[in-house]
Amino acid sequence: MNNKVLIIAEGGVNHNGNISLAKKLISRAKNCGADYIKFQYYITENIILKKSKLANYQIKNSINKSNQYDLLKKLELNQDQVYELVKFAKKINQKIFFSVFDNESFNFIHTFKFDYIKIPSGEIDNYSLLNSISKTKNKIILSTGMSNLYEIKQALKILTKNTIPKKNINILHCNTEYPSPIKDINMNSMITLKEK
Repeated sequence: MNNKVLIIAEGGVNHNGNISLAKKLISRAKNCGADYIKFQYYITENIILKKSKLANYQIKNSINKSNQYDLLKKLELNQDQVYELVKFAKKINQKIFFSVFDNESFNFIHTFKFDYIKIPSGEIDNYSLLNSISKTKNKIILSTGMSNLYEIKQALKILTKNTIPKKNINILHCNTEYPSPIKDINMNSMITLKEK
């Protein structure tokens, strides 16, 4: 990102598994002047057990009170849908990229040669994924929610051990409670991350 502020619209899983809604989110990002829109690409079976419980904020905000696996499966984009969204974004000239959660999702997303690859907070210690990403020349956005400085340093060590220069890695200070309570935001952490 190198001294230029970029506005990234959070598509995430806010499409609720509906490709038409995902396209509307891309259009809205374009109309709002966002530089990019980011979605999540994952394969549910690769990242979660079938009986995993919902997080408290998900229980509070979800109509469907089943479990984490069923929730994520419902929100999962398949490869054809990713192709469709990328094609649509290109058609309206809106830049797009994706968060990846495992080697299989990364290998697929990497074929698109997006400007950025996003590593979600929960994958900062997924050393297999970080190692795979480290063999590319991608620009990286690394989220740090729930991480301590040691874990962040370990992730950076792995990411830069092959072909990714440090200048290609952008570190985000994150809070993984949604919405984040003001008392927990601690924006001074950005200064600490920069200094360290």
